[in-house]
Amino acid sequence: MECVFDRLLVLALEGPDSTFAWLVRFDGLGQWAGLTLFSSFVTLYSEELFFRDWLLQTLNRRTQPKVAVVGQAIVFTIFQSILVFFFEPIQAVLYLLVYVFGLGVILGVASQRTQSIWPGLAVATVANLVLTAILI
Repeated sequence: MECVFDRLLVLALEGPDSTFAWLVRFDGLGQWAGLTLFSSFVTLYSEELFFRDWLLQTLNRRTQPKVAVVGQAIVFTIFQSILVFFFEPIQAVLYLLVYVFGLGVILGVASQRTQSIWPGLAVATVANLVLTAILI
């Protein structure tokens, strides 16, 4: 059975997403430093700006805070759902419900309480590094 990470790495290197390309450009600590920096400051920062800043604030103005958090987490999950086509069924469910939706709710609550995307950015960076390390 092919490793999920291997399939995702092939897709990432073929497409426009260069987040995971850092893992093959350098060896050892350099690959992880490149992945962390690129992922944190480009990919995750963009996600946090959209989902936990703009979308969450827009939903907060139109609905109750709890509904806004769940709403942005649902939209975040939908955007992340493309990866489930590369997972086994149980992995897809765990990834979407536990990791993506759960992380979306946690980051949404953190953003609401702190009025900042920075705590969410830090948590998302660590969570993505842990997930990547697990999948390798």
